[in-house]
Amino acid sequence: MSKIRLMILLLTVFCLSLSIVAAQPTAQVCSTAVEAALQELDRSCETLSRNTVCYGNSLVQATFMENATDLQFSIPSDRVALFLLAGIRASALDIVEGEDPVWGIAVVNAQANLPGTLPGQGVVMLVMGDTELTNNVPQDEAFINFPPLDGVINTGGARIRSGAGLNFNVTSIADFGAGVPVDARNEAGDWLRVVYNDSAGWIYYNLVDVPAAEIQNLPVVDDTVRTPMQSFYFSTGLGNADCQEAPDAIVIQSPQGVQVNMEINDAEISLGSTVVLETDTNQSQMTLYVLDGTANVNNLVVPEGYKALVPLNPNTQLVNDLSNEGIRVVGAQQLPQAAGQWGSCNPLSATDRQRFAELPNIPASVLNYPITLPSAPTQFCAPPGAILNPTAPPAATNSPASTPAPIVVVTEEIQIVGEFDCSIFRQASPREGMAFGVETFFWDPPNPGAATYEVTVFGNEGQVVASGSTSATSITLDTGNANPNGGATYAWTVQALDASGNIACPALEPIRQLREAAPPPTEEPHETDEPYDYHEYYYD
Repeated sequence: MSKIRLMILLLTVFCLSLSIVAAQPTAQVCSTAVEAALQELDRSCETLSRNTVCYGNSLVQATFMENATDLQFSIPSDRVALFLLAGIRASALDIVEGEDPVWGIAVVNAQANLPGTLPGQGVVMLVMGDTELTNNVPQDEAFINFPPLDGVINTGGARIRSGAGLNFNVTSIADFGAGVPVDARNEAGDWLRVVYNDSAGWIYYNLVDVPAAEIQNLPVVDDTVRTPMQSFYFSTGLGNADCQEAPDAIVIQSPQGVQVNMEINDAEISLGSTVVLETDTNQSQMTLYVLDGTANVNNLVVPEGYKALVPLNPNTQLVNDLSNEGIRVVGAQQLPQAAGQWGSCNPLSATDRQRFAELPNIPASVLNYPITLPSAPTQFCAPPGAILNPTAPPAATNSPASTPAPIVVVTEEIQIVGEFDCSIFRQASPREGMAFGVETFFWDPPNPGAATYEVTVFGNEGQVVASGSTSATSITLDTGNANPNGGATYAWTVQALDASGNIACPALEPIRQLREAAPPPTEEPHETDEPYDYHEYYYD
């Protein structure tokens, strides 16, 4: 080859190299593009109301239910009611010299399983970058809020619980005469969902004055009831590999400290409060990153600062099945479906933190609270029932097929007795007053649960007035009729025994409390209307 031809070839290669380098965005260009997109998001979607979707930044395409094809959703700030939305397709970051950068962002404010009467709170979802999302709640099945009834607490110390039943923990104690909006009931109609002190919970119907006929007209809320976008399918793509700070992902944030339930790619996830979700380009796995709080999945609790994986099965038949159910699938020929157990629960890597570095700059106007990247995690994932060494985290797993497990909080205060974690062993109820006669005692078991529990009740002078053994985590004892002279204050304790009868957890510090006075001799015996639980206090 002549020298002239060689020089021409080298010059051509050099010019091509320069053009490639010029096409790659620098860190400053990326940062500027992301900053511009977030500023646009702040202007377009601030103070988004519940059950609404907002066009945040170009480019975003939306598909609506068949009766909503004339809706406009084409420029930033366009907003549409969420129950009309079939799906969203956002664009990856695209930076072209001389043109406005493209990074599609849509904001969803969903109700999930939050009560309609809980003011100003919703689940915020940001669909960012090369992300495709399909609503899996048919319009005709979506739960529509019922106008709340005006309820009034009719007894002092009425307990409001986290679920419809005595087995759920008490979240608050309502004052006599307090007004509580009532917006739903369980199927039996004996538990009502209310809001008290801006917190949602469930209360037994006898403790609230609401006309019985109107209770039966309330909508039934259970695990099968879903609101728009509480269940969805999604997938994410490659995006711009040279600008990692603009991720292709979905950011989901519940009200701070509030646990909400969602179904994502057919995986049940209970989250509280900020997570990021993405799939790989082959839709073979979904990754869950927890930035704040915890996320509970079917076999794993993922703590703040950790990520976990679940395998996916790209399902073509699912598209046809959903279409037959009235679900309009957004563009995809197949949908990712969770196909196994969660695993690979590991701390966020340095690369993860770099990719999420811009998330704290998401404007507070579209969030429930500002996002902060977690510091070094203090909690770990562990096999079910395992007791962790407080000084060392467990070995990390390496694949979604490994056996994952719930988290165990590791602190210096954890008490370990043999194989039992006694730090969570405690009296639950009663704690604020004891019945004169028959009383049921509840406790939180150690981990793992013991074989036998021994309960002892003491009178004023420390004398034993009642005792019993059980393999359950509650026992009913007669503390009054058989021992009418035990005094005005009683105390009770419980200890745990293993299968050999040895002490698994020593007796807890007795809780002393006032006991009800004996009824007058002429009074008819009090009939307990369970679950009227005046005395069964349950505290964390």
